Amino acid sequence: DEHLYETLETGMAYGLSTLAIASAHATRDRGRHIAIDPTETHYYEGIGLANLRRAGLDERVRFIDAGSQAALPRLVDEGIRIDFAFIDGMHLFDYALVDFFYIDSMLSMGGFVAFHDLWLPAVRDVVEFVAANRDYELRSHAQERGMAILRKRGPDRRRWDHYRPFATPRRTPRLPEDEARELFDRLREGAGTAAGRTGGFREHHLVLAGSPIRMRFAGTALEPAMLPAFAHAEAPAAAEPELEILIWDSESSGVRAPDVRWGLGAVRVRGDVPGYEGSPVVVINEPSSGAVTAFSREERTIVYWVADARAVPWYESGAPFRAVLHHWAAGPARHLVHAGAVGQRGAGVLLAGPSGSGKSTTALACLEAGLDYAGDDYVIVTFEDPPHAHCLYSTAKLDVEALERLPSLSAAVSDFRRGEEQKAVLALHGHRPELLSDSIAVMAVVVPSIGSGEAPALRPSTPAAALRAMAPSTLIQLPGAGQTGLSAMAGLVRRLPTFTLELGSDLSAVPDLISGLCSELTSSRGSTAGRGRG
Repeated sequence: DEHLYETLETGMAYGLSTLAIASAHATRDRGRHIAIDPTETHYYEGIGLANLRRAGLDERVRFIDAGSQAALPRLVDEGIRIDFAFIDGMHLFDYALVDFFYIDSMLSMGGFVAFHDLWLPAVRDVVEFVAANRDYELRSHAQERGMAILRKRGPDRRRWDHYRPFATPRRTPRLPEDEARELFDRLREGAGTAAGRTGGFREHHLVLAGSPIRMRFAGTALEPAMLPAFAHAEAPAAAEPELEILIWDSESSGVRAPDVRWGLGAVRVRGDVPGYEGSPVVVINEPSSGAVTAFSREERTIVYWVADARAVPWYESGAPFRAVLHHWAAGPARHLVHAGAVGQRGAGVLLAGPSGSGKSTTALACLEAGLDYAGDDYVIVTFEDPPHAHCLYSTAKLDVEALERLPSLSAAVSDFRRGEEQKAVLALHGHRPELLSDSIAVMAVVVPSIGSGEAPALRPSTPAAALRAMAPSTLIQLPGAGQTGLSAMAGLVRRLPTFTLELGSDLSAVPDLISGLCSELTSSRGSTAGRGRG
């Protein structure tokens, strides 16, 4: 316990760091926190503030809806003193340095300042400036967590002309769009060469969310890993596909991989490569296998490369190209959403919630009871009237405990991974092909949660609660899911009735609740918004 009772942060977003700090104050029943973010109420739709209220911690936090460059000087004028600051606002060099400048004037001796997102060169440069030119001790430089923590040892006693060099020399980069475009061209050229060495491209044609897609494999090595998830979407060849996907590996073709200009440590957990965000070519690097995917919007082409087909992780086989398909689908008319969808006779509900909330268990229980199924974890939603959830994958993932509760699904298990995350990958197209629906009209949003009782209970909820269940996990898991995705999801939950579904130990009752809800909503849209079930 460092006695850090007066705390401050720049950048609030979903309120995760705010919740952690405010919870520490509440646990000790002492302390107050200041959170500064000019984007919280409009860009993030107030999710962070709502999370604080939901946790009962809003009284611990003073929220300032302003840019830190304006808010921090006012706090200095108020005479505010702090023991700890978390800098996680605008990540440009000058903004982060200005944040530090004013925070330093409020920070007590022995206090701490933490910089987040250390993978960004601008943030690293600010940390190196402080360590070289100010009387601060670098206490933690946790690159793997993207964090640097420094402790203030003394006041600023520099001479008027003091300066020590600080920035670590780095390669002067080319324009990101040029680098990304060059990588895409080299990957596409490599795919063509690989196809020439393996007997030509093997073509497969799909329709996803109404869009014709052509997949072209250089040889057969990657077909077993990538095709089963799309078995439901096979279709005749289209004259003009909306998207082409080229897929190749080095091991089976003997074609050397193109050099990349980043190290694996520089890639974010979600796979997006820092520095390429503004490029018209999207670049994704899967850290586990080293696979690289590049997507050119202009040419409507995705190229996927991996060194060896055997390196493709089980979760990639369960949801191939997920991150880059998100970029392809993102727009005002449609979006890839972290949710499931089930229904009957073409109408149903969207199942929203973070991992572990019971989405897959609910969706698969409904499938086994004979309801239509469009996905357990990821679907493409088109924002028509009514909105539609389109089936993206005919595979599903289920943990061991849930599989034991749904034993009829054992016949669908295509892969099983033991270890920290024990998951079964289910191939549903060969199990219940007649129940896999290309699309389901979405009549409501249902948020499952794991309950402690026996019988499940379905109750009315609010758009804000549904957005909190859907948006954070979608935005965190999918690279680049920003304002477009958040606005689309906020509009969706405002248009539809929303419910919570508390799952009990009796899963057999869940499909009846969902089926009954679908019937009522179909006959009279919104008529159940004021009633609960249980």
